[in-house]
Amino acid sequence: KSKSSRSRTLPVVGSEDLMSQKDHGTCVHAPQAKLRYGVDRGVADKIACYNRHYAEYSGYFLKTKWLEEVQNKSVVTYYDV
Repeated sequence: KSKSSRSRTLPVVGSEDLMSQKDHGTCVHAPQAKLRYGVDRGVADKIACYNRHYAEYSGYFLKTKWLEEVQNKSVVTYYDV
């Protein structure tokens, strides 16, 4: 492990103002129109911008193309921008 990852305390807890009201729920903008893996924009919007406590419902990923697109790849890199 790198020195920086060892010195971090997990989980990293942000201040409450991260979830304050913004232009679109708790987000500045709605999610982009085209999402990878066939993810439903309405579901993404609800989870990301109008939700404080839960994620998608159990098994939602099975209704997307995520598994078929990543299952045979040796490495998949995700970015949060």
